[in-house]
Amino acid sequence: MVVTAYLMKRKGMALKAALGQIVRVRPQISPNAGFVQQLKEMEMELYGNSLLEVVELPKREKDRLALFEEQKEQPTEESKVAPTSVPRIHRRNFPNPDGRDSLVVER
Repeated sequence: MVVTAYLMKRKGMALKAALGQIVRVRPQISPNAGFVQQLKEMEMELYGNSLLEVVELPKREKDRLALFEEQKEQPTEESKVAPTSVPRIHRRNFPNPDGRDSLVVER
């Protein structure tokens, strides 16, 4: 989930936009409530407000996807300010040494 912080800090994306991009690529990702709170605090420091209205992401994949589909249909003012070059996030074609899949950010 370091990718979320990267997208927020380096690419100027709002938390909801950054998490939405990641969840659409890999729907099984579900950060715990403590990490979501830390990301919301970081968003407050960076932008002065937080647009993510949930404390914890839904447990079911389809509910997580539905949470971020709303944003796709109705972009917020914060997501409109995002830079023009949004990095491409995709799954690596080979596993990490620990056997887990990982995400790759291309600029």
